Amino acid sequence: GMAVSLTPPFGPHAGEIIYEMTIRSNASGELISFKYYDASNDIVLDIIETYEFSTNEQVGSMITPQFYTIFIALTGT
Repeated sequence: GMAVSLTPPFGPHAGEIIYEMTIRSNASGELISFKYYDASNDIVLDIIETYEFSTNEQVGSMITPQFYTIFIALTGT
């Protein structure tokens, strides 16, 4: 799936960018992983968390979004 960015005009996250995504699967229990595409740097970043699909489940809302963590590997000397 692909997320759509929204900017809620109300609530605790008013004016912030949040993403809405609909996920579909053929079976409950399927493990879903996520990636984030950073167009400004043309790179794909891994999301640390996964999601175990459950039919008709709704996770998060504009008032209480579900947060995910982007994994960024740091390189250096």
